[in-house]
Amino acid sequence: MNSFSPIPAPAFAFAALAHVALSQPAPAQGVAIDPGAVTAACASSGSSCRAIVDGHLARLAAAGLAPADLRSRIALLATAVLQAVTSAPPSRAADLADALASVLVRLADATDDPAQETTLRQVAGAVANGTFDTLPVGVAVAASPR
Repeated sequence: MNSFSPIPAPAFAFAALAHVALSQPAPAQGVAIDPGAVTAACASSGSSCRAIVDGHLARLAAAGLAPADLRSRIALLATAVLQAVTSAPPSRAADLADALASVLVRLADATDDPAQETTLRQVAGAVANGTFDTLPVGVAVAASPR
């Protein structure tokens, strides 16, 4: 039985941001991520969001990070994308929904953690359907401990 209760999207996004920020390892040289820049790019357009996320994913792949570090950075990127959705006015969020859902699927494809992948796909579906604000409290984009 699911014991999670829905919370408003902004509260979920901030909870996810706090969780990721507190669990984030020290950045490996050359692969630091500025979540504010990612959120700004994603709030401006779907193509800008895809470009900045793809750029980060390419740098992360080239850095040869340990799997846990890669998953942590994927979580940070996903949380920044979600922040763009939750901070946008409803009409703008609707315009961005499909593009940002696609970016979240791209992040799901980039992880090696099945739990993180499933969660990212679930969140992407909710963003695309406009039901992001109904996600349960327990849904988080951080990787499961392995």
